[in-house]
Amino acid sequence: MERQTARESTATRRGASYFVQHWRGELPLPVSYWFNNALLSIGVMALLLGAPWREFVERSPRLYSGAIVAVWLLLLVLTVWQIVGTWRAADAYAACGKRKLWASAAKIGLIISFVASTKEFVLTGVPQVTEYAKLAAGRDPLGAYQVRLIRGATELEVAGSIVFGLADDVSRALEAHPNIRVIHLNSHGGRVSEARRLRNVIQAAKLTTYTASGCFSACTLAYAAGTRRLIATDAALGFHQYAFPGVKPGDLNAVYEIDKSDWLGRGFARDFVERAFTTPSTDLWKPTHRELVEAHIITGYPRTDEVAQSPIGAISAAYQPSGADELLQLPLFQSLKVHEPRAYEQLFSRMQAELPHVRDHAQLKAIMLPLVQDVVTRKLPYASDQALLGFVDLAMRQMAELRAVDPALCYDYLFPARSGARISEAASRLSSDLMQKEMAVMADVVTSASLEQRQPPAASQVQDAITYVYSELSKQHGQAAVRKLANPQAAQDSKDEVCRLTYDLYAIVRQLPQREGTGLLRYMFANGR
Repeated sequence: MERQTARESTATRRGASYFVQHWRGELPLPVSYWFNNALLSIGVMALLLGAPWREFVERSPRLYSGAIVAVWLLLLVLTVWQIVGTWRAADAYAACGKRKLWASAAKIGLIISFVASTKEFVLTGVPQVTEYAKLAAGRDPLGAYQVRLIRGATELEVAGSIVFGLADDVSRALEAHPNIRVIHLNSHGGRVSEARRLRNVIQAAKLTTYTASGCFSACTLAYAAGTRRLIATDAALGFHQYAFPGVKPGDLNAVYEIDKSDWLGRGFARDFVERAFTTPSTDLWKPTHRELVEAHIITGYPRTDEVAQSPIGAISAAYQPSGADELLQLPLFQSLKVHEPRAYEQLFSRMQAELPHVRDHAQLKAIMLPLVQDVVTRKLPYASDQALLGFVDLAMRQMAELRAVDPALCYDYLFPARSGARISEAASRLSSDLMQKEMAVMADVVTSASLEQRQPPAASQVQDAITYVYSELSKQHGQAAVRKLANPQAAQDSKDEVCRLTYDLYAIVRQLPQREGTGLLRYMFANGR
């Protein structure tokens, strides 16, 4: 009976598939180690390296992403199958009384292979599977884009992230509106493969490219295809190397050569191209307009009325939240998310709801300012000296700029909660430099207040400073006018005067020794002054 069972077991093993035999360790050790482990790995890698991935991603990005996820999962299964089966074959080899040296050598090789494979899966496989799974599901973590017809369907604007589907949407727009001659590109970048597809669409249509607010990273690949390449006087182009989860910078050298050749073929200066593709992905090189002209990257500025005012581009790239990831790129929103999560969620929800209806940068700022200012006002008394003084200096510059245009706008910007629609007009009159500076200053206030938590002084500690400032301010404006600062929001009939008083107040405080001045500012902000 026992002999019959043994014969049945042997027959069952012999009838098993090759895959199962290897898994059980029933194949000879040389076959398992050299053929199923070493040669099979080389063959699989040769197939993967020879596959037309570039054409695949251009034809169907989502299927490509799904295929990459499937490949990684298959490699995981294959690696486990190889190592476990070969290890068992080594045990069987030693159990048969053969030289244990070969079995031990095979196991050492398997251990080395296991460590290398684990490292590759953790550092490369897991990040790539995570990213490609999102892309396969149609949820690109880089955000979204907007495409709009402007100027009677003679111009097209693209804003937001360059993600899969954009090139097709632009192609459809061009087919439906053959009079389009200019494409506006206002983007922080996105997927390189999609930017190349967009480049090909732009080149085939012989379009002029233009950026009103900025074109960065992969966006520049598409921008370079313009027959004329125009830029707004306050816009910028930004260049750096590509990045993708799980991909080392050196792995992309061949990819860089493809795009470098394209740019050199368009007559771009070699030194410029080399720097653009050697700037690390963690940095961003923004050349001056003179450098861009000398390198033949841009052909110039548009003439008056040559291009339409961009409905989307008017919203600076720094203020355009097409997704949470884009918001988090801004220091202010990074700070809010970490230190004021409730305010962040409220602000993000409001901006996402309002963005489709926003006409320009100023309107978006009008939506955002009251919510952000409420947080900043609460944080000011506890901010660092540097952040506190930076806020006051910025406020003085903003007040001076607005008063030069319309004194009432200065008041409207200082007190947005009472200004209603006027805050939009006030925001539109500020220079882009000050708008950008304000974002950085507010981020510094929120962060430093949360980390340092300075405490405002008691009234007795700043009484001498208060007396001095009140005296100096009264000399300039009179006591009756100075009293209006006690409740400036109620003095709407004296907007210009309140603005001048506030400016001069800050100016006098800034003349005090720093310790005395920052102490007084903390006390004032803590008590709503």
